[in-house]
Amino acid sequence: AAFYGDSTPAAVSQFSLDMNLGVISFTFSNAVNSSTLQPEFITLQDGIAPQSSLTLSGGSTNSADGFQIDVALTDEDLNSLKANRRLAVNVSNTFMTLQAQALTDTLGRFVVPLVQGSVQQAANVISDITAPVVTQFNFSLNTGELIFRMSETVDLLSVNLSAISISSAQSGPLRLLSTTQYSPQSEGTSFSATLSNDDLNRIKFTAQVGTSATTT
Repeated sequence: AAFYGDSTPAAVSQFSLDMNLGVISFTFSNAVNSSTLQPEFITLQDGIAPQSSLTLSGGSTNSADGFQIDVALTDEDLNSLKANRRLAVNVSNTFMTLQAQALTDTLGRFVVPLVQGSVQQAANVISDITAPVVTQFNFSLNTGELIFRMSETVDLLSVNLSAISISSAQSGPLRLLSTTQYSPQSEGTSFSATLSNDDLNRIKFTAQVGTSATTT
């Protein structure tokens, strides 16, 4: 009896994007070899004729060989997507191209590429529902500059400096005044503000605040 092997390489059946976890989930027509993943050959774009796109800079997977592969995005790529309001917001602006070198099947054949003209639309896009947090801040009593570093991209136009207070264990909170100088970009993972003379003098007159890391 004759035996005929599978002559068809794996193709992307569908993909979904989880912006909350930073994961792209693939389903393939045939089993793929997860260890051959090269995310740099994957591009997300906002449509069939793209106006905005992002080619992944890296990524990783802990998935076993099989029909389904989850790819964890790098922090850099995830923050770039979150900063782009035209891309990967919902399924209507989440499409993918994929070069053959991105992955091989378990027989060592490159996957079927997704090229311009045969791009694939996301089956699902899960929104980011995790609130960003301040991971670090620095304060200079000399210049009055506050620098905040955030856990992810934030809308810097939404920053409300009057909701920020500076305090220490020995003093009550000193709420910043609206006269604090702030010139934001539209999105980013860090921002700075220069305190007004009124705010800075209020802090200097409160001896227990702003003199060291332990009192700020």
